[in-house]
Amino acid sequence: MQKKPQTSFALVRTLLTCAALAFALSVICSSSLADENGLNIPARKDYAAIAETLKPFVEREMAEKGLPGLSIAIVDDQQIVWAQGFGMADPSAQKPATAQTIYRIGSVSKLFTDIAIMQLVERGELNLDAPITDYLPDFRPRNPFGTAITLRQLMSHRSGLLREPPAGNYFETTEPSLAATVRSLNDTELVFAPNTHTKYSNAAIAVVGYLLEARSHRPFAKYVSTRNGACRKHVFDGDRPRTFSQRADGTRPNKQRRALEAGNDRTNVVATISESRRSRFWTRIHGAIR
Repeated sequence: MQKKPQTSFALVRTLLTCAALAFALSVICSSSLADENGLNIPARKDYAAIAETLKPFVEREMAEKGLPGLSIAIVDDQQIVWAQGFGMADPSAQKPATAQTIYRIGSVSKLFTDIAIMQLVERGELNLDAPITDYLPDFRPRNPFGTAITLRQLMSHRSGLLREPPAGNYFETTEPSLAATVRSLNDTELVFAPNTHTKYSNAAIAVVGYLLEARSHRPFAKYVSTRNGACRKHVFDGDRPRTFSQRADGTRPNKQRRALEAGNDRTNVVATISESRRSRFWTRIHGAIR
């Protein structure tokens, strides 16, 4: 027997996290304008009440946080039961956000990196608890604590590395190679002893990604796209022509407020919220969150 959906505030918050990969930052916010164009997926009958509860919640959150555009999807098992865009994908062009809007997926790509590593661990090619220098001997950030950094710690934000690398950091406008990014960490010092504190670190996952490059002698995106079949076509297909017509445009809220377009990051990892229906990987992510 199918469970009757609930519309509690807690459930609303939980469902909203399913849209975390899909948001654009800029300056304009409005309601969805694209329903009549068939670019959104109407709510399945048994989820209609949840969709109606979510709509004002999403609009209020957007207004409070200054978000110009957002796309959201609810996934039940392996089917999208509702997907809709809110606000603007491109405020300057008055282009509405829809379920087909393409966004940079940002740190969701960390999951692909970790999956690729775990595939090697399963095959016995890597040891999560071996010192990372066993695999990357030139990786030598200053470590006054005398405890080696392991692959497991890098993947779980327990390595003690600083958050952003000096080169290739989140706010940098240039695009150095991943090798250069990791090499720049040799000029830094650990903030904490390894495995003593949990500290979010983009620098750490960059090291993990570089390990994949170094072992495979292929660029990170190329390696991961060929090892994660479900993501190959729908997530790492950065050269698709529609990227440039359906991407979200905006600015990052930092001092420079520089342009931030879907598809302009180092690995060109982009996706639409509705593509989760065609990727078993995304379905599993959303299913775990529900």
